[in-house]
Amino acid sequence: MAKTVSSLAELDKEVRRRIDVALNGEVKNVVEDCMKDHIQRDVFAAYTPKVYERRGDSGIEGEGNIESTVKDGLLTVKNVAKLEGPRVPGYTASTATQTGLAQLLEGQGKGVANIWGSPSSAGYLKPRPFVTNTKRDVASGKAHGQIVRAIKKQFPGN
Repeated sequence: MAKTVSSLAELDKEVRRRIDVALNGEVKNVVEDCMKDHIQRDVFAAYTPKVYERRGDSGIEGEGNIESTVKDGLLTVKNVAKLEGPRVPGYTASTATQTGLAQLLEGQGKGVANIWGSPSSAGYLKPRPFVTNTKRDVASGKAHGQIVRAIKKQFPGN
């Protein structure tokens, strides 16, 4: 049933509420699934580690390491997996989200230009941009259409 509003302020409030409902529900699921897909394709299917063993649920693929929040009409989805111990020489882990494992894998390690070595070194691995690719798909790829449809569901008659 459509809600009746009697002022522009009430309309604005109702539109924002409906958008937040979509963002907290189906949209969040679409974005999280898109990130999980890119973790599998861009990271796990792209290479087999030579220097370390993958951590399973405590790494980027861990369900609890993808966190989503909605505030003021903005959905934020991030992978909060932490870099543990001295796995990468010269890299110091931080609890700040800007220097987490996701950024390290993207190739943006704090204070380290290229923590993977040079292309000629045996341990070199190219950055795996799963966050960047997720953003791209959300903005203009397959996920974008799913997100638009999820938001439109909150506005029947369109």
